[in-house]
Amino acid sequence: MQKMKIGVMGYDVLASDLAFLISSKKFSVVLIDDSRNLKESISHINQLTEYLTKKYDIKDLYNIVFSNLETAERLDRLDPTIDIIIELRTINTINKLELLKKLENYLSEETIIASNIYLKSINELAEKLIYRDRFIGINILYSPLYHSSIELIKSKYTSERTIKMLQKIFSLLDKSVYIVDNGVYGSASARVIGSMIYEAIKILNNEISYLDIDSALIDRLGFRRGIFELIDLIGLNKVKYILNEYDLNDADKHLELLDKYISSGN
Repeated sequence: MQKMKIGVMGYDVLASDLAFLISSKKFSVVLIDDSRNLKESISHINQLTEYLTKKYDIKDLYNIVFSNLETAERLDRLDPTIDIIIELRTINTINKLELLKKLENYLSEETIIASNIYLKSINELAEKLIYRDRFIGINILYSPLYHSSIELIKSKYTSERTIKMLQKIFSLLDKSVYIVDNGVYGSASARVIGSMIYEAIKILNNEISYLDIDSALIDRLGFRRGIFELIDLIGLNKVKYILNEYDLNDADKHLELLDKYISSGN
């Protein structure tokens, strides 16, 4: 039986960590990006592999990871027989759709495309694609090395084959999968977390300590992490992108504070 090949497209630690996870489980993985970002991603994977090898004394981890990992800089040179593409770029709807259409052109009509969705309507994206049945939304807010579940967002066109294939893959990666049958409102987790982050920033803007806000969630409500700890995991730029997708009348004045944190490197 031919080994399954999975493409991962992205330009941050999220994509690098997912590529590492897939290759460490002995699936063939293609990490797709431009040359500069790929160089940084491979360096990150190398450091991660060395760290885990030393920490857990995992023999042959380096050989396993890099024997199953390859890179690609151009979409038109992708292996068209890739079974699944997981696209993790944080880009606006117009650019996202343009990218998805390119992927359809260069890949087999059997290739499943899973695209990172926050608050976009998965139905609106799917309606503009040719092979709608093999398109599905996926939500991975932060590194899959640090959480145990994956959210899949099905459109009204997504086939059962597509859902079952991704459920099988992620179960082999030791991740539980939950399905959101919500073609209009996008990711359930991104929508809930986004609204919580927005409220937390409003409170912070009223000069209440972020430590007090996190303590309220952890000590009083039983959260595993505080909201600002979660912001660190997701990344400030990605958080701002999610919040900008909300239709909020007073969003601008509260996002100014987030801009200050981003520009200061906090």
